[in-house]
Amino acid sequence: MMFVSLELTEVTLIATLVMPKGENMLMLSIVLLMLFSFSIFLAKGIILAPIIEANVPKDHSGSSMSVGSFAAYAPVFWAHGLNGKIIDNHEPIVAYQKIFTIGAVVAIVGMVCAGVLVYMNKKNKNNNVDESNT
Repeated sequence: MMFVSLELTEVTLIATLVMPKGENMLMLSIVLLMLFSFSIFLAKGIILAPIIEANVPKDHSGSSMSVGSFAAYAPVFWAHGLNGKIIDNHEPIVAYQKIFTIGAVVAIVGMVCAGVLVYMNKKNKNNNVDESNT
């Protein structure tokens, strides 16, 4: 699910970047940004699921969840300042293109991480099935 939500994030940000700019595209922009918001809230709703999927031992799950929560919510401390600096130093369209590009790159990195986790889980599951058959 994390992969899907990050993929939706990437698609909406890239679509926003490549669509023509103009007043006649306002409704499409609003729809894309609403989908982007939906994908972010979808991802935040399942942010702690990878802790369980990674088979973290139960005696370490609390501290793992606190690190996961910190990682998920830490951008609140620096992202607004970064966005403000980008907006102050560039023309509005260029600034938002930079911000959305950063968001798309982060989504791609997250998709890779989610894909690696899924791969590792499948590999571990197959290893456990093979071991139980012997």
